[in-house]
Amino acid sequence: MRHGAETLPAAAGPFASPVAIRRTMRNERKRTSLLVLLWLSAIGVSGLLIDERVASWVYRSGFHRTVKHFYLISAVRAPGNFYFTLIIAAAIVIAYRRISRAAVTLCLSGIIAGLFYTITKWVVGRPRPARAGQFFLSLPPNWDWFSGGLLGLFKSTHNLSFPSGHVCVAFASAAALQMALGWWWPFLVAVAVAAERVLEGAHYVSDVIAAAGIGILAAFAADRLTSWVELKGSFQRRFPSH
Repeated sequence: MRHGAETLPAAAGPFASPVAIRRTMRNERKRTSLLVLLWLSAIGVSGLLIDERVASWVYRSGFHRTVKHFYLISAVRAPGNFYFTLIIAAAIVIAYRRISRAAVTLCLSGIIAGLFYTITKWVVGRPRPARAGQFFLSLPPNWDWFSGGLLGLFKSTHNLSFPSGHVCVAFASAAALQMALGWWWPFLVAVAVAAERVLEGAHYVSDVIAAAGIGILAAFAADRLTSWVELKGSFQRRFPSH
């Protein structure tokens, strides 16, 4: 179902009573809260039980070198780049022969995702799994909160790991395309980007789990912002100020 400027939950129906609408919206809030709780739990469990083991295997086995030098790896990583998002948005404009809502939401999702992950990287300040070819376990005692101070927010510190920027953008694009066009397959592409970032040794598993959720939240924010602009524009056309 397409998201309009103001849409009621599908389960409520066009002639549902206010009580039924409130009940449906309450159920949706509960479902959203449960999903967020599961996401945060997955980050925590991964950070405590999985990150060290996977990162150790990636480096000790040398698999990260195999992945890094694979000739198609740039293509696998590309959907995590905002330039790729712009190309997809341009393709949508060409296909629809107009600047469609999907293209606008897609571009906004990438911008918001970039803002979200930049701030989160700065706040958390978690170093990458390896530096100078050596493995480091980056658990909370080694995290550098608000890395670089206030200046670090504008001049990003290198080798920060949490969350993955590529994965954040890839999932933001996938979620935006799903909400705007009903496509689910871009999530498979986003998962491939996440796997590549871990297997290349650039990120811990918890980095990509966090990034996936942040990207989806960015797409949701972009969709809400687009809906608000559409609603405001419709209101102004019906009731001009002059």
